[in-house]
Amino acid sequence: MDGGGVAAAASVSKKRKQWLNNQDLISDLPDEILDIIISCLPTKPAARTAVLSSRWRHLWRSAPLNLAVDRRLSGWERDRIAIVCKILAAHPGPVRRLSLHDIICLRRGIYGKIDRLFRSPTLDGLEELDFTSNGSYYGDGDGGDRPPRPLPPSALRFAPTLRALSIDSCDFPEIEAAPALLFPRLKQLKLYKIAISQATIHRLLAGCIVLESLELGWIHGLNSVRIVSPTLRSIVVSVSYRNRANVMLKKLVIEDAPSLERLIPLGDGPKIIKVISAPKLTVSGYLSSKT
Repeated sequence: MDGGGVAAAASVSKKRKQWLNNQDLISDLPDEILDIIISCLPTKPAARTAVLSSRWRHLWRSAPLNLAVDRRLSGWERDRIAIVCKILAAHPGPVRRLSLHDIICLRRGIYGKIDRLFRSPTLDGLEELDFTSNGSYYGDGDGGDRPPRPLPPSALRFAPTLRALSIDSCDFPEIEAAPALLFPRLKQLKLYKIAISQATIHRLLAGCIVLESLELGWIHGLNSVRIVSPTLRSIVVSVSYRNRANVMLKKLVIEDAPSLERLIPLGDGPKIIKVISAPKLTVSGYLSSKT
């Protein structure tokens, strides 16, 4: 090829590159793919996709919502709840993840509002729930003299669809023996600074039939936890003994966990960790053969 041919080819290549750079190739993807992209974004960036092009505008309203809010949403507790409710009411699409971090305190005047929020039809099919109650009204303590902070039982209505659940700084509702409460899709469970009875935590764990990751931190209201799970792979557990008047978790028994690989006690940890059957386990911490 002579010099003129090379120059012509280079010119064509440059024009093609410019043409490709000017194309909105992402917007040419099917709606189903764009919905997945938007649902993986935090709330504000996801909403901003509506200004990219007219092609995206209807997608934001129908895409699965990933809603995460904290105290920065508003300086007033009642306004935070109202804003969250307005967002849910304005979004006709499903909600994939709801994270309410420290935006309210579960006291008497607020309890009903949170219960109604959890009952919103917009939340049907929720896959991830992360809820942290603001404990500052009670000094954020775990003492037995603090007022109750009950998590509305309506939060458990998401059991059939949840893949991840994190509950922090409240009292877990009682779970009855029958009918059994099942979490058929739940793989990650985090419970931190909550009060829960021994019967309820065992019924909760029994209902998590595909659970892979369990984190228990500063749990009170029970003395021991017994683990029986064919799928559980990781356990992280921590205990605080700063308030000795409380009934705190003192004993962890791994009764039958054939898939368990990681057991990580943090801080004080339970005083007794007993492993009966966990053939794949790698342990960091102390074990006890005492019963």
